[in-house]
Amino acid sequence: SQVRFDLHVGHLAPMKHLIRDLAPEKQQEIMALLDKRNFEGVAASLSATHNEELAENLEALVTCRTVDDAFAICGDLPERARIEETIAILDGQELAYRLNLGIVRGLDYYTGMVFEGFADNLGAENQIIGGGSYRLAHLFGGEDVSSVGFGIGFDRVMVARGEIAPPAKPIVAIVSTPEAQDWAFSVGRAFRKAGVRTELNLLERSLGAQMKQAAKRAGWVVIIGSNEAVAQNVTLKNMATGEQQTYTIAEAVFEVTV
Repeated sequence: SQVRFDLHVGHLAPMKHLIRDLAPEKQQEIMALLDKRNFEGVAASLSATHNEELAENLEALVTCRTVDDAFAICGDLPERARIEETIAILDGQELAYRLNLGIVRGLDYYTGMVFEGFADNLGAENQIIGGGSYRLAHLFGGEDVSSVGFGIGFDRVMVARGEIAPPAKPIVAIVSTPEAQDWAFSVGRAFRKAGVRTELNLLERSLGAQMKQAAKRAGWVVIIGSNEAVAQNVTLKNMATGEQQTYTIAEAVFEVTV
């Protein structure tokens, strides 16, 4: 099954441009509040410094849905061409996304484009992926180049996928008499080599007990007695139809896996 999610794409430049004149600790405070969409908290924080207009502009930026509206709010900025190019690529590829200039991300080393994905069936804790662009290579001795990374919430992805039934694969039960045990092991090895789940009699059950056990679990039963052991063939029974026929090993494997 597939994971259905809504993709949000944003860029940090417009928000950072608006709050550029605030002290660094105040910027962190405002961005954390915006990340939680706590507009009342933003207004209260900025009212102390008489920045009511900035609070209004930040709320408008976070809730706007087009780049034209964003630049009308924050004005022109050096990253404008890059942002417009990114949006044009997304639109040109007809990708389903939502412009979200309120994405802050929990790590402060992001420098530009950011994105998040939200599964549509997980309730409140529904973010399953997040990432963006950053410049960290120089911290590890490399060149100062831009990179893009992301993280996936594996447990949330698995919950979003829901219950998944395992693929239905055939189970073959090999029913054999004691004197044909060596040939039964050889036949079992051939089925397993072909990727077929195969069960053998290892508990010295009678033929009747083996058949009873096979009827509970197997879709096919391979019957091997002294005649099959001598002829080096098998009797294959389809448990769904009740039909059975004598085959070579290769033919029997083909019948089960086709």
